[in-house]
Amino acid sequence: MALGRYVAREDTFAALLPAELSRLTGRHVEVYNEGMMWGYLNSVNMRFDDALAARPDMILWALTPVDFKYPAFVPKETMRHVPDQADALPDSAGKPGSIARLWYRFKVAFSTGSISGFVRDHFNRTQAAFLLRHFLYMSQSLYVQSFLMGGEEAEFLRTAPNAEWQEKLRQFDNDATDAAARSRAAGVPFAIVLVPNRAQAAMISMDKWPVGYDPYKLDGELRSSVASHGGIYIDILPDFRDLPNPEQHYFPVDGHPDAVGHAIIAGFLAKELTSGEVPSLANSAPHQITQKQVR
Repeated sequence: MALGRYVAREDTFAALLPAELSRLTGRHVEVYNEGMMWGYLNSVNMRFDDALAARPDMILWALTPVDFKYPAFVPKETMRHVPDQADALPDSAGKPGSIARLWYRFKVAFSTGSISGFVRDHFNRTQAAFLLRHFLYMSQSLYVQSFLMGGEEAEFLRTAPNAEWQEKLRQFDNDATDAAARSRAAGVPFAIVLVPNRAQAAMISMDKWPVGYDPYKLDGELRSSVASHGGIYIDILPDFRDLPNPEQHYFPVDGHPDAVGHAIIAGFLAKELTSGEVPSLANSAPHQITQKQVR
């Protein structure tokens, strides 16, 4: 998301942000985007010295919920020793892609009590599933309902997340501790912003959600973590409350922001970065942020 996948470079929030910050502060502001494909929480720290070597005035770490789904990078040499799902089945299960193999997996799921997960996983791979998902995503309420039934994907939205999610949050806290310490040693302010995913943005815009869920929970946890390490937390989630159907500016199914979505994120980021949280970026211009409009 930080890299701006599926969007032209000049339309990404990182490319749009400098002009907005320069306009609002009256200063010349540059942004160097260190985003990369398949960047994980720990891979940020692996490359953190490269960012510090550029002698920046501030480091802004843009996070999304998916960053917590894959908190660590697994080297390829390690992955070679982990057999894939197809290789893990015995020869008696049948050939890959065969009805016999599908039936074998069904019987295993039935005997282990995981039949619902088996049906869901198999259905999710079909064209019908993609088509259904596309139509669900056109309705804000139906989309949110379907997302919250997705299990692991929605765990970060639960008021009482499971132990696995809490462990991922602890891993982030360790990475943030390391990043903040290195920034402090280099005399560089360190800030973090959480960019919501499609469902989270929709829930905030709707301003209602089922009991047991809270789209602001992760926001609060990150704020506490960052503050405890002496960092700056940039909170853009409340800005989505007054934006109708913000989820429509994320690509359906894939979930990355489109060009309009990036413009919205850039506008919210510029607003919050110049609100006083970062003294050197305090708003000194009389102008107000104008959101990019789409006909």
